[in-house]
Amino acid sequence: MGLVERIKALAKANLNHLLEQAEDPEEALRQLIASMEAELSEARFEVASAARDEHRLCDQYHYHVRQGDVMAEKARLAVGQGEDDLAREALRRRRSSGHLAGDLKAQWSVQQQTVEALRNHLLALEAKLDEARRRREILVTRRRMARVRQDLQEATAHAGAAGTSRDFERLEECVDELETQADADAELAAEDLDARFERLTHEALHGDREIEVELERLKQELASKD
Repeated sequence: MGLVERIKALAKANLNHLLEQAEDPEEALRQLIASMEAELSEARFEVASAARDEHRLCDQYHYHVRQGDVMAEKARLAVGQGEDDLAREALRRRRSSGHLAGDLKAQWSVQQQTVEALRNHLLALEAKLDEARRRREILVTRRRMARVRQDLQEATAHAGAAGTSRDFERLEECVDELETQADADAELAAEDLDARFERLTHEALHGDREIEVELERLKQELASKD
């Protein structure tokens, strides 16, 4: 399984199902968080690497566009001097630069979409990691409260125990509210990410068509000038 597939799988992890199935929910979350952090580190490296490739393609595209302009000017100069052979060579190089620029432009556009997709996957994983951390904090708090309650019940004869028990009940209610809010935040984040992925897919499809149209136009333009 590739990095993107692993990230998508982790980002879509159903924490409720995981906690229901795990014998030790806190340990299960700890392991999941460790996996997410490892994948997140690798994903950040991949995004940086993909961004560097995007910049490289951008630079190469603009370089060949400039080279095409330079060769066109040299062809005109050669014709003016009666150097037809030099003019032909300059025109051949201009054509070659134009073809390369067209190919590089298409590759650059695809790489831009790749970087954007990787960044969206990265955001999805970061959101899921934050959710898992919040869930683990809640579990730790619940376990700590359970231990304190057990100690409290063993000392029920102590004066004021009932009042202290009620205090812990209020704390439990607060934790319940936090857990409910965490669930709501997770659902909203998932819906937002789904919408962003759908938009990205739509833009990618239309972007590819525009690239093909532009590439064909460049080819026709170059063919008409030859």
